[in-house]
Amino acid sequence: MRSRRTPPSAAAGEAAVRVPEGLRRELQELGLRTYEARAVVALLQVDSANSAELAELAGLPRTSTYEVMAGLIHQGLALRVAKRGPAAWSGVGWAAVLDALDAAEEQRLRYHHTRTRLLRQALAQVLPPRAS
Repeated sequence: MRSRRTPPSAAAGEAAVRVPEGLRRELQELGLRTYEARAVVALLQVDSANSAELAELAGLPRTSTYEVMAGLIHQGLALRVAKRGPAAWSGVGWAAVLDALDAAEEQRLRYHHTRTRLLRQALAQVLPPRAS
């Protein structure tokens, strides 16, 4: 069994661990893009990973890693690890991931309700109410 500290790329002869399709879809339903869902799950499997390790572990194109990780950091779903050498990232844990996704959805819903209320007010000023 692989240590949590050893990324799959460092384990001889092991293939990249793929995100289970159902789990990836669930994370996408909660607002993540495909590559983001793969990266989140990959980072939860190791303490940290650099770009090459993360690309292999998550099945991402290596050229997309920095962009994907910038988005995840912005969403509070990953952390940049301060160390010498290549850029590296770590996960924030399942509870924090789900809390952040819940908070983002709640914020979107509040925004939706605010816009709907403002639209009702604007429409009421220019159009007479109709009977249903």
